[in-house]
Amino acid sequence: MANASFFAEPVLKPDPATGHLVIRESCGLDHARQILTVACPADVPQEVQVFSFRNLKTGVELPAQRSQQNPELAFVQIELRSSEEYQLVAQDHSPDVLHATTLSRNDGQNIVSNGKWSAEIFLGEWLAEKNGAPSFHAPTPFRRLRVKNGFWRGSFFFDVRQPVQHITSTVIEPGPLRIVTLFQARIGVEHSYSARLTFDADADYIGVDEDFEGDSSDQLVWDFSGEDLPEQIHLLDSTAGFTTQPLHYFFDRRLARLACWNQYSQLHDFSDGYALTFAQNDDVIGCVALKGGDWNGNSHNFLEAWARRWFPGDPTSRRIPPEAKADAAPSLEKISGRPVNLCEPHFSLEGWLHRGRRIFALVLASRDSLRPADWNAAPPLGHFESESDRPRYRQQQSLLRRIHTQHGMFPLADQLKLCWSWPQEKAPVKPIDASPPWERDDEPLSTDGQLLSTPQRVEQMLEFLAARVFGFWEGSGSAYTNAVVSRRLAHDLIDWEWLADKGHFTQEQYRQGRAWFVFLCHLFSSDHYYPGAASMNLGDPGKRLEPTMAGMANQNFFTDIFNMPGMAAQIFHSHPDAIAWRQRFTQMWPRQLEYHVYPQSGVWEESHTYFHHVLQTVLPTLERRHEDGVENSFVEPTFQRLVASLLKMLTPRDDCFGGKRHPVALGDHGVDLKDIYRPLYRRLAHLISESNPDLASQLGWAYLEMGGDRSLSIESKSMTWQNEYVQGLGYFFRTQDDRGESLMVLRCGNAWAHHHNDEGSLQYIYAGRSWIVDSAFSYPQETAPRKFRADGHSRWAPRDLDPLNYLWQFNRGWITRHQGDGPFPYAVAFTPIYMAETSVQQYIPLRCPILHWRCVVQLAPSAFLILDRSNTSIPQETHFHVPTDAPVLIDNAGPVPLDKGPYLRIHPLLGLMPVHIKATDRPTQADERFATREICYAWKECALTALLVMVETADLAPTLSVQYADDCISIHHSGLSAQLDFSTPEKINLLHSQTGHRSTISLADTSQTK
Repeated sequence: MANASFFAEPVLKPDPATGHLVIRESCGLDHARQILTVACPADVPQEVQVFSFRNLKTGVELPAQRSQQNPELAFVQIELRSSEEYQLVAQDHSPDVLHATTLSRNDGQNIVSNGKWSAEIFLGEWLAEKNGAPSFHAPTPFRRLRVKNGFWRGSFFFDVRQPVQHITSTVIEPGPLRIVTLFQARIGVEHSYSARLTFDADADYIGVDEDFEGDSSDQLVWDFSGEDLPEQIHLLDSTAGFTTQPLHYFFDRRLARLACWNQYSQLHDFSDGYALTFAQNDDVIGCVALKGGDWNGNSHNFLEAWARRWFPGDPTSRRIPPEAKADAAPSLEKISGRPVNLCEPHFSLEGWLHRGRRIFALVLASRDSLRPADWNAAPPLGHFESESDRPRYRQQQSLLRRIHTQHGMFPLADQLKLCWSWPQEKAPVKPIDASPPWERDDEPLSTDGQLLSTPQRVEQMLEFLAARVFGFWEGSGSAYTNAVVSRRLAHDLIDWEWLADKGHFTQEQYRQGRAWFVFLCHLFSSDHYYPGAASMNLGDPGKRLEPTMAGMANQNFFTDIFNMPGMAAQIFHSHPDAIAWRQRFTQMWPRQLEYHVYPQSGVWEESHTYFHHVLQTVLPTLERRHEDGVENSFVEPTFQRLVASLLKMLTPRDDCFGGKRHPVALGDHGVDLKDIYRPLYRRLAHLISESNPDLASQLGWAYLEMGGDRSLSIESKSMTWQNEYVQGLGYFFRTQDDRGESLMVLRCGNAWAHHHNDEGSLQYIYAGRSWIVDSAFSYPQETAPRKFRADGHSRWAPRDLDPLNYLWQFNRGWITRHQGDGPFPYAVAFTPIYMAETSVQQYIPLRCPILHWRCVVQLAPSAFLILDRSNTSIPQETHFHVPTDAPVLIDNAGPVPLDKGPYLRIHPLLGLMPVHIKATDRPTQADERFATREICYAWKECALTALLVMVETADLAPTLSVQYADDCISIHHSGLSAQLDFSTPEKINLLHSQTGHRSTISLADTSQTK
């Protein structure tokens, strides 16, 4: 069960030409002293367990130890520096081992130590029927831990539903370099747990590799209490260091979950690693995730850090409801008649044992070793840096981050198996142009307004590659070399090919640049960096991340990641791993289209900016694969449906954005002010023109309407302007009259990534400009969280709580019914609230759900009836965000805003109290013209509200007449005559006064709420 994967790490084999073990560093990286697995030389006698390798180049001797599990393998201790090369031959000599591992056995104690730490472990056999002890007292892999010669800390126990029956634990690798033990437990009849513990000489941690199959609630608990109670926890974050939090033990709290992956520390309370510190001394005990791509059971596989309270001496009380144990009273103010505190504080590391595998480093160190002494002397590392700064990287990297990066994500053993030098490729199928690629883009690369020269481009590219490699290795790991900053690498490869073909690299630049590209190709192809298949439930269902990860994995990140090796497979097609890189792209891109695209609408599951980001990232690779004869993705219906969805999001021409069309700004980003993504439309039109000329002509039209000024190879043709349900996003009302095109968007749907709390929100563009938008047009603003909160959108919301519409899909609503034709086109959005947000990614489940329906009825091209119904009596509000320069007439009060020209009228009809105009929201990354003011209506004590939103023109002298009779409201306006019957709040009856047409719209369907 356990032995099969023990030697899963790469095995270094001799050079067939010389018989020497050749170890060569190719990227300029330093590797601290560590143990590698190598092929044991045939000339080492079988009886020899400890020997050495000698470096023929320097004479340095390296200690080695033959494996007992597989005598054909050996372990060697090596410290490899930048560009260093070893040519090793075996010799019959046993050099000293720094901080060698030892195993001592005295009075039933089995203690493994390397001088930096000690661990008491269980060895031998244990039978429940013989010992008669409950599972809480069954042996565990560790009994207690110690840093150097300090205090022994911790205790360990199984918390399992079925009894632990049988345990064995043996030493399977003895020796001064590496001791490995195998612990195996049988739980009940069918369940099991095993742990391979690796104790290496001179290491700062113990390797723990667990396999388990138990009941869904089974756990292995590491307990710290009494004098061992931690006072602080240090959590790895997106920096090179960590965040420190003080601990209290008044109420059970989960502080972090060690997980296989946390998306650069963005996922809710997932952690790459954490460490505990104590009051008595400088001991540090921590856990760091290793080889996350090899974990299994990811939706139910964590090592969780908990502050707990127990009934005295009762481990079964650990998971009793926290309220029953919250009896702490730390204040000095006491009443003698009241009982003293009963419960006791504990800190627990709780490992789930359902089904899976978990690999991590058990770190045992001192507080001063956590990070460099001068770590705060330089600015923290950012996420989008493009210039290498190695001293700054090293100055800030913590021990925990170094272990996670250098031993968990891309260890030396993985690097040594790679090919770093290979023959230069022949010219590609398509001839290389005479002019540089960076001058042929829609936005050529320039500095200070001047096009980059060839030497400047060489310097810029190599500097960027160095930042990605060294910032990852020596700095903040994957957060520094993240997907977004790295997405340009695929495009850089095109420039690299041109520069190499024209001979613009020196020999050393050429060698080093290719090695750095290969480093990044393998990093991005590793599931340790991003578990791509698991993020899309591809393959092994036990590796899936949802739903525990709380939200959708940023799939634009994954496109960036597999796209770069996908392009490298075409540029470096002679590399031996090019086939694997190409196959990964071939598998993952179609899976993304299958897993993240709504089948009816073609909408990508992320918001508009990230959708464009994905297309801009992947398009050059798709084009190159087509040119090289790999495949033609542009003829695929799934791809064309994806591209066609761009047109569904397009607005009318908008004077707020220079009279250009743009994708409606749904989600957490505003409109692209720099037109970065506009060239995509022209490029897509060209690439699709042969297989789908109609779609291509509409994309070309969109490019021109968005302000594009370059010529098209096809004739443009406008898109069809009609009402449409856009699956995933909501309902789009599109009409046209003599004042232009109108677009009213009722946002509601399961597209959740980067949409945040915008369910039921409205955006309205008509008569050449935006009228209703999100706060500050969705741009970052002075009140930064507001664009993410519900009240930052033009929607209904409770007054005193912030609805949560993300993390899990049940928090999102959907369009329950819609009708696009007839005199009263309408759509109904169901937008329930099951959770309230306290801060970003922090939430409280509501005991009683709040159910809400918003109905939008189009009464005329420029007039909409907005109906809101809810099942709660708590204070509620209806919010509108309106550009500050937009003339508005509110509640029919005051004079018409302008002598002539259009203006917005918001007129309450039912259940709304006088308006409250709140302070202006100003963007911080856009100019003042994108400031907005909020118009907020409070609800009266009613279940239904109604208001009218319309754009009028002052010089046409419009009149609005609203009359009330019993439960009916009659509305009359030029071109509009309707009667609203609201006698039954669950449904609305509409009568067209001129044609006599009747419509009944249901505002509630309880079958939709289950």
